[in-house]
Amino acid sequence: LLDCLKSLSINVLAMSNKGSKDFRLWLPLLPWIAAICAYGWTWLLNRRWEQPSVARLGLDLAFAAAVVWLGCSTLAPLGSRRFAGYWRAMDWVDARARELAVGRASTAGSEAAPARVRVASAYNWAVYLRDSPEIDLVKLPWQLDLWPRYEPRQRAEDLRALEEIDLFIAHLPVLSSHPELLDFLATRFAVVAVVYDQTTDLSRIGPILVLERRTLGPGDNLLFGSGPAGTPPGFSTAG
Repeated sequence: LLDCLKSLSINVLAMSNKGSKDFRLWLPLLPWIAAICAYGWTWLLNRRWEQPSVARLGLDLAFAAAVVWLGCSTLAPLGSRRFAGYWRAMDWVDARARELAVGRASTAGSEAAPARVRVASAYNWAVYLRDSPEIDLVKLPWQLDLWPRYEPRQRAEDLRALEEIDLFIAHLPVLSSHPELLDFLATRFAVVAVVYDQTTDLSRIGPILVLERRTLGPGDNLLFGSGPAGTPPGFSTAG
């Protein structure tokens, strides 16, 4: 027990220096926390009932049921469908990366291994571990939805990272809300796929765009542009 408390205290001290905190940081500590809680529960019961009894068994079962119920009632409203849009977009990116890898392999020849396709996402955690072997999933230095809070140095670091990306996944509001970021991407990337499903857009993040770095031409879907009015070319749909 003492070792668990020491480890827990060291972890809390280390995480106290982290600027951005989230409950997921505690996940590695859950086994220790469970052991401490179990020890405390057993200690409390032993003070009342030294020998096993029906009452003690009933309290044990009630405690276990309460833990399960509280856990399910907390997690159920969150739903995993909120990430479905990013998952579908990443499925499309995986397929596109395989196409690009084949093209690079034919260009590189048999002597050199083709470079993996570099992919980034506005929400890195939304596509984490869903990338194919052909992909090098790049985490941007700074999260894009906090763009207005960043200093020029931090913004420049993100832009430098995006400069090296082949495919980029982002939801529309994170682009339309930040003109500087939108201008940067509009001159370097074309829209190659769009995902949007109202039944899964639980967080109201809007359409999710897949952007591909390329030399922009007349047939490309641009993020925005000016010119004579007309019907824009159709998007390819991921799904």
